[in-house]
Amino acid sequence: MNTTFLKTIIATVVITIAGTQIPLNAKYRAYNVVNHPKVASGNRFIDITRNMKLNDNSIIRLSANDQLTVRMSSFNGPVYKLTTPTPAKGTSLKNLIAQKQKEKISTVRQVNKTIAQGLASHTVAKDAFDRGGVSHITTNSQGSITTLKYLLGPEEICPDELPAPMIKVTRRTDPDNLYHFILRSVKHDGLYVNMLKKDSDPNHIELLFPEPILITSTADRELDDFLFEMPDKYDAGMIVIVSDMPFTTKDIAHELNVTTQNIHRNYHYQIIR
Repeated sequence: MNTTFLKTIIATVVITIAGTQIPLNAKYRAYNVVNHPKVASGNRFIDITRNMKLNDNSIIRLSANDQLTVRMSSFNGPVYKLTTPTPAKGTSLKNLIAQKQKEKISTVRQVNKTIAQGLASHTVAKDAFDRGGVSHITTNSQGSITTLKYLLGPEEICPDELPAPMIKVTRRTDPDNLYHFILRSVKHDGLYVNMLKKDSDPNHIELLFPEPILITSTADRELDDFLFEMPDKYDAGMIVIVSDMPFTTKDIAHELNVTTQNIHRNYHYQIIR
């Protein structure tokens, strides 16, 4: 091939890549687009299209009535619906997502506070947790492991091995193959709930919600601001974690190891798929 011609092709490709700012190692994909959200490309803004790759540093411009739903590039990752108008110069996707997370946390805390104030006694009945089926240590062929570590593993879990569910979990379908959760206690008030993917890496625990969700037996708690992509038939499912006190990612990480487990805390686990 002619050397000059080859250099021309390479130069054209470089210019094309630079002009459209194709993200390297794209962290997100545009899952859904309403109206005309835009992304910076060189010295101008272009329309974002469905499945377009984006990253933390992508500069996004949203006008009134624009809506951009993005998800992590990995399947069944977190989904963020962005609707707040940005300045004309745009805002980084990282900052838009951080702002959305703050809004979600603020909403959860406000509702939690309202529920807590409405409870006559912000404690869970003593018989709500059976220590024999909650945060106990199970001995198996591999030695002593905690219940959570056992559930997190790849083994299929027989429902008979788990205590009766303490909460009712409903998936409500949203447009674009998305869904959100509705939670309600089966019997007891003042239960805190979060979830963990069953196939999670035990060394990198990430809970589904940024704050534990406080629920009662008298009303549904609809979490329509937390959207997730519908799982496929091979999805491992979720571990629902229930406690009588708020808990953090660090607390749950401690529950995976018998040497760090807090045996004075109550945790109840159930599997959903």
